[in-house]
Amino acid sequence: MELHACRSGGTIVGVQAEHLVALEAALAELGGLYTAARSFVALEGRAENELLPRLTSLSARLRALYRSGGIGPQAIDNVSREIIDVRTAWQAALEGIRESEPFNDARHAFEHDDQGTLAQLVPKIFAGLKRTAAPRQARFGVSAEIRRRGPGLSPFLTAEACADKLAQTAREGVAPAVHATEWWLSALPSIAFVAESADLDTPFAVALPGSEITAAVFETDVEVGYRIFTPRQQGNFVVEIAGSVDDEWWQAFEQPFEEFRAELQKRLAAKGIAHTVVEI
Repeated sequence: MELHACRSGGTIVGVQAEHLVALEAALAELGGLYTAARSFVALEGRAENELLPRLTSLSARLRALYRSGGIGPQAIDNVSREIIDVRTAWQAALEGIRESEPFNDARHAFEHDDQGTLAQLVPKIFAGLKRTAAPRQARFGVSAEIRRRGPGLSPFLTAEACADKLAQTAREGVAPAVHATEWWLSALPSIAFVAESADLDTPFAVALPGSEITAAVFETDVEVGYRIFTPRQQGNFVVEIAGSVDDEWWQAFEQPFEEFRAELQKRLAAKGIAHTVVEI
């Protein structure tokens, strides 16, 4: 719900529950801006020292209004104005990152797969990312989930469709996800991978020796694994399939995972795709 405040000193008409819901939603949006700002080196310090205290103060004021019963039109208008001011300022700060020279230089380097430039710029743009060596083995998860499905339909690809997806990935390589939700993830996308099978969040992966990764490798202090900024990672991939799963969705799947895995292996073999079963 969009939040508005009366700048001329008037009040918000019809103060009902929806206005309180709008205030809470607006605070949640500020929380998202805080998380986003902390992602960037240029804004990380300001987010901690300026935005976080404002968020804490606004949240405390809203709780106090609830407790005191003083949620009248003027009180809501005052809080709304402050939230709007903070939101506008931090949206502008994030937009400044998008328009900055380092970010646009990095975008240009990504488009041309200029790994030397990316190695220098990425740690200066994104907080918590630092250059590191590739691990001995790199494993890229391949999801079998169906993102858009109708009610009552399976949440997973069939074994045939999963084999097609794995075979295509092994042959053509891994590319950044196309369903990014934030502009910086779309403008400067990355590919995530892990070193150990146990760190995958899917039973399926394509793996290759870390020595085949020519892109600059980064590790992060906020998630397990590594990231590379490249339009596509190609190499001598081998498909890895988990020997068993403990995911409740797979356990509720109409086809037992062991049967699904056996059918998947047959289809991969028919396609000439090297694969192995990994016991975690």
